[in-house]
Amino acid sequence: MMPENEDIWIESALYSPAMVKDAVDVALDLLNGKDVDKQTIIPTTIVDRDNYEEFLDEDSPY
Repeated sequence: MMPENEDIWIESALYSPAMVKDAVDVALDLLNGKDVDKQTIIPTTIVDRDNYEEFLDEDSPY
């Protein structure tokens, strides 16, 4: 399956759902007065025309 817009490079930066847990853990630590690393970087996954097939789900309703 070829991308519909071959002249346009379309990509998306996806965050893991686990990022929500990480963010809540940091927030709880802050609320409890603990020191936290304020430079925490949560990595993203880039999805584009080169790797989009890895993220397709045949069973997805979308």
